[in-house]
Amino acid sequence: MTDLLLTHGYFMTEDPKELQIRKPYVPLGILYICSHLRQKGFSVDVFDTTFSATSDLIICSLNHLPFWESTPT
Repeated sequence: MTDLLLTHGYFMTEDPKELQIRKPYVPLGILYICSHLRQKGFSVDVFDTTFSATSDLIICSLNHLPFWESTPT
């Protein structure tokens, strides 16, 4: 199972100006963080929301459950 799912909150479909320009930025910061965490031994997935809908992110997040694990007391 994946330890972490990294994403960002930018959806191009929600930005009318960017839809006209159609030249989004690559999420380099998240990719750098992903690389660093993998070097430290974490299993990391990245979900780029740029060309996705909010529903796609929700489905991806649900597939990466649980967000945390707890033990009974």
